[in-house]
Amino acid sequence: MSIQICDYGCGREATHQFKNGKLCCSDHYTKCPIMKTKIKKIAWNKGKKLSEEHKKNISKNHARLSGKDNGMYGKKHSEASLKKISKSSCGENNGMYGKQHSEETKIKIGKACKESLNKKETKEKLRENNTGENNPNWKGGISCEPYCEQWLDQDYKKSIKERDGYKCLNPECNKTCKILSIHHIDYNKKNCHPFNLITICASCNVKANFNRNWHKSWYQAIIERRYL
Repeated sequence: MSIQICDYGCGREATHQFKNGKLCCSDHYTKCPIMKTKIKKIAWNKGKKLSEEHKKNISKNHARLSGKDNGMYGKKHSEASLKKISKSSCGENNGMYGKQHSEETKIKIGKACKESLNKKETKEKLRENNTGENNPNWKGGISCEPYCEQWLDQDYKKSIKERDGYKCLNPECNKTCKILSIHHIDYNKKNCHPFNLITICASCNVKANFNRNWHKSWYQAIIERRYL
């Protein structure tokens, strides 16, 4: 059987045949060494700016392919498909492989990101995407539940801080925050038993909202070692 050569002129053995009948040494013609060189040389839009009309046309096309008009609407990529997509953008396949953005480009990217985040529409979208059930820390609305009556007693809360020596009891605390908070270890705001409360700084208190099962065990163990 004779060896078939790539139709794009690189001289390599062809391993793929496309729908148009052409043979290629790679699974996509842009990966052929000859085509890579040609594409780099063309660079038709290098140094050029798109006209406002062209930008509007691109925007319209994106809008046309969004929502129900998009072929992937309501679907998900399979694990195999996700791996292929990831592989096609990793290592040498990535356009930025072995390169670094210039300082000027970094400044432009940073400026564009800041401008985007400062837009009223962006802020509203971020707020909407992180409110209520959309928030990854959503726990069914328990944060809206009232505290126990004992929690209103300022002397009681002061006694917890006094018991703990007016310091953050988290041994892994980074010691950057001086504001002290009283944390409910089991996250039940109605359980104000002394051994369910611990003094930690405001920074550690914020961190305790993530990975709650771990923090619950962590602070329970600290209370048990100190007072039980």
